[in-house]
Amino acid sequence: MAIEQYKEHRLGQVQATTLRGELSALRRLHRWMKKRKLLSALPEVPKVPKRATGTTHKLGKRKVVKLSPEEMDAILAHLPESTRKGYPVRDFVTFVRETSLRPSTVFGLRAPHDYEPGARLLRIRDENDKARFGRDVPITDRARKAIDSRFPCDGTIFPEFDCRDALREAARAAGISAHRASKLSIYDFRHGRGTEWGRTGNLIGIAYLMGHKHVTTTKEYLHSNLEEAQSVLFRTSFFTSPAEAAPTTEELIAQAAEMIGCGREDSNLHGCYPTRSLV
Repeated sequence: MAIEQYKEHRLGQVQATTLRGELSALRRLHRWMKKRKLLSALPEVPKVPKRATGTTHKLGKRKVVKLSPEEMDAILAHLPESTRKGYPVRDFVTFVRETSLRPSTVFGLRAPHDYEPGARLLRIRDENDKARFGRDVPITDRARKAIDSRFPCDGTIFPEFDCRDALREAARAAGISAHRASKLSIYDFRHGRGTEWGRTGNLIGIAYLMGHKHVTTTKEYLHSNLEEAQSVLFRTSFFTSPAEAAPTTEELIAQAAEMIGCGREDSNLHGCYPTRSLV
């Protein structure tokens, strides 16, 4: 009865998807307690009706501030090494910008279990990932330099702190408009890096790096932009030169594979089919 009351109460506070996640976590806790004989039987946890929508937050969903790679680097260049309270803001933001990991995951990294100085792989534990997607993640030299500079002998690598004020101040100094700068968040660097990777067309690889178990989630992080529009026009003009006869489908596939350089004609993940590579 208490769980049913909780469900009705929460539907007046949060969206249904959020409540479903909370109830799912509660079921896992009950199973864990029963396995250890802390419960004699599993309590019944009601399901959220399919048509339930819940309540949107009064402030609404935060809109992403779309950042280009150049804008992200410009903001980093104007960030101080540390905040006024001594938190390593530049190294932390650099690490998120390079890895596109969730900030909560970065704050949960521990030494020496998750990383050793100079290593090329970062270990993500199930319990330190929102999607419980444990995996080994390759990191760039820039990310390695940022984490090595903060590496402790034992314990937390990056202390948890709020970097919004420092980010917004650096954004204004970098020439970002006051409106966009006022909305800036560390999550925008995660989105920006995901969009930058999106140009490769390899959604499976991007999903793995970002910690998504489904590529449909990854697609939400990839934002349209002028550069990609110009790329589409360039590729289209490559295949439709007025001075030549229209090529056959087989010729288009062969030309696309040669241009992209993958040499494969059997995978939409490598952009080999012209019709798929333009999506």
